[in-house]
Amino acid sequence: MQTTEDIKRDEQFRLSSGALPWFMSEEAIECYIAGDDYLILDFETTNRSNGLAIDATNQLVLACWTTVIDGVTTDYHKFGDQYQMAELADAVRRAKFIVAHNAKFELQWLDRCGVDTHDVLVYDTMVMEWVIGGNKKMPFNLNATAKRYGLGAKEDLVAKLIKFGTCPSLIPQSWLLKYCKVDVHLCHQLYLKQRGIISDLDLWHIALQRNLVVPVLADIELQGLHLDKEKVYEEEVRLQEVVGRLGEELDKITGGINLGSPKQLGAFLYGHMAFAPPRDNAGEVIKTGSGDISTAAPSLARLVAETPEQQTFLDLYKEYNLASSMLSKNMTFFKNVCDEQDGVFYGQLNQCRTANHRLASSGVKIRFKDSKKEIAAQIQNLPRQYKKLFTSHDSAYEVTEYDGSQIEFRVAADLGHDQVAESDIVNGVDIHSFTRDTMNEAYKRFKINKEIDRQGAKPNTFAPLYGAFGKDKAEQEYAQAFRAKYHDIYSTQIDWTLAVADRKRLTTPYGLTFYWPDAKMHRSGYVSYSTEIFNLPISGLATGEIIPMALVHFWHRVRGLRCRIFNTVHDSICVRNHKDEIELVTKIAKQAMTHDCYNFLRDVYKYDFRVPLGFGMKTGTNWGVADAEHKWDVWPDGNERYQVEKNKKTEVVYDTRQTGD
Repeated sequence: MQTTEDIKRDEQFRLSSGALPWFMSEEAIECYIAGDDYLILDFETTNRSNGLAIDATNQLVLACWTTVIDGVTTDYHKFGDQYQMAELADAVRRAKFIVAHNAKFELQWLDRCGVDTHDVLVYDTMVMEWVIGGNKKMPFNLNATAKRYGLGAKEDLVAKLIKFGTCPSLIPQSWLLKYCKVDVHLCHQLYLKQRGIISDLDLWHIALQRNLVVPVLADIELQGLHLDKEKVYEEEVRLQEVVGRLGEELDKITGGINLGSPKQLGAFLYGHMAFAPPRDNAGEVIKTGSGDISTAAPSLARLVAETPEQQTFLDLYKEYNLASSMLSKNMTFFKNVCDEQDGVFYGQLNQCRTANHRLASSGVKIRFKDSKKEIAAQIQNLPRQYKKLFTSHDSAYEVTEYDGSQIEFRVAADLGHDQVAESDIVNGVDIHSFTRDTMNEAYKRFKINKEIDRQGAKPNTFAPLYGAFGKDKAEQEYAQAFRAKYHDIYSTQIDWTLAVADRKRLTTPYGLTFYWPDAKMHRSGYVSYSTEIFNLPISGLATGEIIPMALVHFWHRVRGLRCRIFNTVHDSICVRNHKDEIELVTKIAKQAMTHDCYNFLRDVYKYDFRVPLGFGMKTGTNWGVADAEHKWDVWPDGNERYQVEKNKKTEVVYDTRQTGD
């Protein structure tokens, strides 16, 4: 058990741990606004894997940059590879910040030029357009963004040559230089235009946070993901057996229809099996563009079985569809990576993709020996059970996952000023048990032949938080019970929907504005886009602001240690940890995911977060595989509650609120 002295040492560590760079503060915002002593940069590279620095076969071809110092603008360029960019590297180190469009690309190449990107503050014009737009859907590439501002366009001929596969190294230098210089000019003009808009919209705190994330993502992508070959091969064999077995059982039920044919599947479901058509939240039947009842996976998830035959089919089909999807989307790729790439592949973590501003992911495409085309696997929305397929590839290291425990519920409690939710969090109430008990009582009352345990209740626990009303009577009753219990959260969400119905937009308490220009209230009282309106402010603050905030602080604080971040998944940070440093790195992670977030929200966002933040840690030879899960609740005033969950039992190790230490 940790002693009082241990806790005091932890507190001393918290106050003295790793120095942060100067730009992790409002001082960076002042530099952006002042607009002096900065550099605008664009690279042209060879074009394998879209020119990514991750691909070791790629080389730099040309760098163009412009410096602005004391109001004087000077243009530079250099033809050459990454070993010939000393002049540029020195200029980057001297500048207060660099401006680039999709700056992650430039930062990865700067890394190959020998620049430590921990020291680089960026202003990414692509990401800033995302901040300005909120949840608006629009293209964020340089050409489209420049046109929106009336700034002109890229050089058309060279752009077309590159688009259709011509390597920039083969394009005449005079053409390429003009093309690259235009990109630098457009990017510079975008910065000057956006600067005023961000000030008018009071978005500099959001802008800084998004920019601080960029070099972290650039570094994570360079680390790669390591697969456990033995576990991958075992899982591929298992899935092949499951798909074959379930396919035979479904053939007996369906008469051998093609389950991949929407027409045949629709006729079977809504004709032969007589399922009630799926309906959306407004009560309308979900149909395809051609007017047929939808058989898409999200629509089928809304089907409710009313007979034993329907239930049998749904259970089999869902299991078959899941196994088939895993096989085609994940395991085929993973097996090829193990066979041909020694189990290592690379992914991309992307900004500018999601409405709530959390990160999205994609894969770097690979053409395997027997593949007709390049394929990839994205690295975030993996099936939970596939975390175990990832390892450190080094016996001196473990895979550690740090997560923001129940981050979205805690954010909802804070945004809604919900005293019941806050009390449940403070007192460590098991919310999933409330879900289990409420739903099992409803199953009995409505004579639904079903019973769930605590684990089975988890998918339903927070569904009402995001506008879900339930697919059957039991789920609907639970949704009502959840909203009645946490009525201040629900009341706040209703206020949000009414505001959007009136003003077509919502400015969140933390400053980001979301837009729904087509929102309206239906005669039933339902406000269109209600699910998004319920969701975006909560998931936005939780996984669009706080978790990336923690990620940035953690990345800077572990500088010089041997741990490497290889992924981040919505509410977690995944690292390869040297065994000798796990305890130290965990202390740093706790600092980054709690106190650093409280401080940054208060000092930069001007937002006081009052609810205790949660922090969890698992470590083992494979991702997500651990003997125990360590959990902390951390209060803004420095108090902590530390628990260890092992063999489904949770033990409170210490609670400083009770000891007074």
